[in-house]
Parts: sequence; C-alpha cells; structure tokens
Amino acid sequence: MILQNPMTCFDPLYRIEYQMAETYSGHFNIGKEEIYKRSLRVLESMQIRNPQEVLKKYPHQLSGGMLQRIMIGLAVSMEPDMLIADEPTTAIDAITQFEIMKEFVRIKKESKMAMVFISHDLGVISQIADEVLVMNRGKVADRGSFCEIMENAADPYTRLLVKKKRAVMARYREAMEGKKVGSA
Repeated sequence: MILQNPMTCFDPLYRIEYQMAETYSGHFNIGKEEIYKRSLRVLESMQIRNPQEVLKKYPHQLSGGMLQRIMIGLAVSMEPDMLIADEPTTAIDAITQFEIMKEFVRIKKESKMAMVFISHDLGVISQIADEVLVMNRGKVADRGSFCEIMENAADPYTRLLVKKKRAVMARYREAMEGKKVGSA
C-alpha cells in the first residue's frame, strides 16, 4: 500500500536505510548485505540520485517527492499481487507528480501486479486507469473507461467532476494560447 502523505509514513527518528532494512527483514529471509543491495536497487530504479547518501538520511532531510518515490519503490519491491495507491500524488508539486505518474505507468507496463489507484484527480486517473469507478457517498456512481466516464457520466457528482476537469483544461489552453500570442 502506498499512502497519501510520505512524511507520515516514515519514522522521523530513523534513517531511510534502517527503515528499508526493517521492511525487508520482516518480509524476506535475507542477510544485511542483500538488504543493502536491494535498498540501493530500489532507489536507483526510482531514479533517486546518490542512493548511498540518501540511505544515510533522515526523512526530514528529503523532499516529499523523494520520500514518495522511496515508498513506491519499496512497495513494488515487495512483489505484491496488488498495489493499492491512495492519493499518492496529492501532497506533491505538479512536476514531481508528473515524474511519479511516469513511474506508475512504467511499473504497470513492466509488472503483472494489479493496481487500485484512489484519486479525485481525473488528470491523474487518465494516465493510469484501464477502468474507472467513481464513488459517491460510499456507492458506485459511474463505471467505465476514462473516455466513457468523460463522455457519458450518468451520476450528477461524476458530471460535476468532469465539468471541473474540462474547465481547468480550458483555462490552461487559454493561458497557453495567451502566452504564445504574447511571445510572438
């Protein structure tokens, strides 16, 4: 499981190396050397520079995006049949969010694990979901592909989400066109 806020998922009193080792020793029967090698591989696979240095750091010494990538890498390295990601990009900036979504897409392509991706952000969902389930008050409001949801939303709540997504995208396009006109 990958939780929403990486800062609350790591213990501030322990270095990243200790916390990763604790996870690996709890799930696998491997020695310290293999744990260290796995930890380095995870950080490298998540495109974290200077992994040896990062392992020596405390969580507060790393950005939210780095912690989120560590959490994703650690969860994936457990080789689960199913990965649950609960709003994994909400607490981070747009650039880091884009990079993390690229990692999820890569993981989806390279592995056979199922993913349940929980998010209110239709932009994020559009990048990763094969099937979308829109929940409203604990019940399924709409279900289908992203395109089906965008074009044929049945529930008023889903239609509101779609309307807001389209408004944001229209505003973005306006801003980009204005930028092009201003720079010409």
